Amino acid sequence: MPAKGVQEKVKERLATAVLLLLLAGCARSVADEPLLTPAPPRSASPSPAASPVVQMPDVLGMAYADAKGALTGRGFTVKRRNQYSASARPERVLKQSRKAGSIVDVGTTITLTVAIPIPPAVNGNPWGYNWGCCKSIKDPPSDFCSFFACVLTFHNGTGFVVQCEDGLFSLTGGTGRQTCISHNGYKRTLYAP
Repeated sequence: MPAKGVQEKVKERLATAVLLLLLAGCARSVADEPLLTPAPPRSASPSPAASPVVQMPDVLGMAYADAKGALTGRGFTVKRRNQYSASARPERVLKQSRKAGSIVDVGTTITLTVAIPIPPAVNGNPWGYNWGCCKSIKDPPSDFCSFFACVLTFHNGTGFVVQCEDGLFSLTGGTGRQTCISHNGYKRTLYAP
């Protein structure tokens, strides 16, 4: 056999033997020694932890206290916003700031719009005019002053209905400093539901 062929066979057998030794060494290392985990590469600044997320529940129509409990239990912060309503039951959730089913970060502030009743009418008026809600009265009915004590020039006024500090009602709201100037100044606005 030529010397060149012998050398190639020796190299081939030597390579196989080295490979078998390496595999045997790895097998022993894996079986006999604890598994070592390579250290993660070091970076200049640690990466921020991803904030957990949850699915937004549907709390519409729920009592506010129950809705707040359901949301705080999932890690949300709850903010309340009141809205006058003649049709919804008081303390029921009318709107939520995040859509039900959406994925939201834990800790997000959720605003709940909650129904509150329209305040009772003052002075027994048939129109439901009150102190708390909802729009200013710009065109009062002709018999307004049969339910409210009005200034003499009430029906000559422009603006919206206000009560002056002396208790009389005027149609001069919205004119700045001049509102109720002859009646000790502005006290409060009257509203129509």
